[in-house]
This record gives sequence, C-alpha cells and structure tokens, in this order.
Amino acid sequence: MKKVLKHVLIVSVLSVCLVSLLTYPGSCQNPPTIEVLFSPEQGQQILNKLEDAIRNAEERIYILIFSFTLDEIAEAIIEKHKEELDVKVIMDKSQAGSKWAVTEKLKEAGIPLVIKRGTKGGYMHIKALIADDMVLTGSYNYSKSATNRNDENFLIIRDKDVVEAHLAKFNQLWGKELPAVSPEIKEKQERAPPEIIVYITKTGKKYHRLGCQYLRESCISISLTEAIQQGYTPCKVCKPASSPDYRSQGRFFYHQGQFVAAIKCYDRAIKLNPNSAYLYNDRGMSYNKLGKFDKAIADFNRAVELWIGFAEAYYNRGAIYFELGRYDEALRNFGQAKYLFSDEQDKLKAGKFIEKIKVKKSE
Repeated sequence: MKKVLKHVLIVSVLSVCLVSLLTYPGSCQNPPTIEVLFSPEQGQQILNKLEDAIRNAEERIYILIFSFTLDEIAEAIIEKHKEELDVKVIMDKSQAGSKWAVTEKLKEAGIPLVIKRGTKGGYMHIKALIADDMVLTGSYNYSKSATNRNDENFLIIRDKDVVEAHLAKFNQLWGKELPAVSPEIKEKQERAPPEIIVYITKTGKKYHRLGCQYLRESCISISLTEAIQQGYTPCKVCKPASSPDYRSQGRFFYHQGQFVAAIKCYDRAIKLNPNSAYLYNDRGMSYNKLGKFDKAIADFNRAVELWIGFAEAYYNRGAIYFELGRYDEALRNFGQAKYLFSDEQDKLKAGKFIEKIKVKKSE
C-alpha cells in the first residue's frame, strides 16, 4: 500500500511540474495574473483600481474608451500628463460630443486625444487602459452608471502578450488620425510672446525707451535682441530693459503645454547666449514633447558638448533613446546621468530606467 501511495505521489508531482513547464517555459518568467471585478457590487473598487493604476504608472497611460464622463479619471490622467508621463486617449466619436463627456477638459489640459469612429464605421467600443505592464479592460465604461448602476465586468490583466496585443491595437487606431486639438488651443500653442521693442537713433550707440529725451532728433524702433547683437547698450537716463529673460518665458510656456511658443523663446535666448547648455537642454525638451526627436537629440548633443558634466541632458537624451527602442544608447546615457547626478532621487530615477532596459534586453 505504501509503495502504491509513493508512486501516486511521484506521478502527481511530475504532472504538476510538467504542466508548469508547458504553461510557463523558463523559470524566470512571472506567470500571468488576472483579477476580476463586477459592478455595481464592486463599482467603487473598480474606480479605485483605475485611479491607482494611473497614479502608479511610470512609463505610459494609453486609454481606449467608448464613454468617458468620470471627472475623477480625467483629473488623474491630467496630473500624470503634468508630470510628463506618456499619456494618450482614444474616444468614440458618438460619445465624445456628449455634454457630460470630459472631452473639452482633456483638450484644454493638452492631453493627446483622438476622437474617431470604429475601423469600419461602427463604434470604437473598446474599453481598455494600458498602464505600464498591465491592461485594465472589460465592459466597464468610465461613467457613474457603469460604477453604480450597470452590471459590468472588469479585468486587471498582467500578461506580456496581452499588453503587447493591446498596444498594437492602440497604435493601429492612433495612427489613422491626428490628435484632436481645438482651434483655440492650437492658436494658443503657436503664439509666442512679442519681442521687446526699444528705440535707437541714427548716430548714437544707446537704445532707449519710447519718450526718452535723446530720441528728439531721430527715433528708430528695433527689437531688444537685435539691439544687443548690434552692440547697443542701455541708456542710463531712461533705463530700458537690458536683458530679456527669454528662458523664463520659455519655461513658463513649456509648463503650460505650449511647446511651439516655448521653442520660439529658447530660439531668441540662444541668439543672445549661444553657449548656454541649459538653453539647448530646455529647447530639446520642448522638441521632445512635439515628437521631433531628431531635433531634440541634436539639442541634447549640443548641451553635453558645452558642458560634459550635464547630468540632466544625458538623462533626457537617454529617455528619447529608450522611447525609440535604442536601448544600448539609452543605457549609456542613463548610466552617465546616474553617475553625474548629485541628488539621490535623481540617481534613483535614472537607476529605474537602467533596470527597465536590462529587463527589455533580456526578453
């Protein structure tokens, strides 16, 4: 009897091992996990899971959604967008125009947004959030009805193949149309601050404010940038502006999401100070936000040429290489940044990217 039990036990153990090997080849891979919730019974829990996934995301937040009326979710993704995370949203056209939809709120915040019908003219009926290495999907729309009234299912899936499949579908739908930007926002983003105007005379070597006593004989308007470049100096009597702070203006527009205007400010600043590594780094960040990666990399290259110990420029260049899948170059830049950063939090931030690259290179 003991021998029989012993044989049964051995067969059982071998069966479990074989199933494990067939299901999850490779002892280092984490098995997929799926968590299932239902509303309305667990509606608030579903909402909490969505908010947590958004707040904890470190790489990307991509959303495909049919109906989107929950302010809580909109505000959470807007905050991550402000933190410069990669945030994109695709919404169904038939629902995006609803008076309860958060469409305008997302547009005003500068969230990259595509509004579209389904591929063959039907609905864009997918409801999925891709947050780093997991997909949150199901019948649940981002609405109060889905949370509190409707019977909905909701799945949280951590599986590489599922994530990659959803990313492929997202990129397919995203690539068919350009992001929606309201005319008002587009105009605002294109607008740069006006040049500061000063005044010179035909013979003098000073520039002046309008109304200065030295402008009686002649009064010629000129931009402050041109006046400084041509060697004019400020009048000591009327005391005009002597140093336009285009970098501060550029940083202001950058944080407002007005990247074209920011670049124009940095262009002017670089004309006045062509050897500032900070200005090239700042402009490169704006080019990056517009998806002009070649120009961004060129600016980061120039920044480190001017200052070989510029940790932030290495980090920013590494982030672009990472996004482009150029992992060897990204690894070198993040390694240099980690070495040069003096702040421990910055070192940790670079270190996280290094670990991500090592994982991707081992896959």
